[in-house]
Amino acid sequence: MHSGAYGGDISYYNLTSRNVLAFSREKDGSQITCIFNMCKRDVEVSLADVIKGEETVLLHGANGQVDLEDCPVETCISDTEHTVLPPWGFYILSDK
Repeated sequence: MHSGAYGGDISYYNLTSRNVLAFSREKDGSQITCIFNMCKRDVEVSLADVIKGEETVLLHGANGQVDLEDCPVETCISDTEHTVLPPWGFYILSDK
């Protein structure tokens, strides 16, 4: 998704942890959701607070590293799950 005038609408999520930044951008029926742990400790996140249904994991990682080997195409995550984001961990999700 592009940014600026060409980018989609952005929505921020108000989560229980101040250490987690979560937002989504949507345009033309496509949505990307980003969840970031912004601290040096594990943080538990209820995905029901962020996503609805099931989304595809595009990228994830921790400690500033992208984990490409453990992120096969079509890996899905659902809103019924809780996940622990490791220090500086993140998920980039797609609704497609």
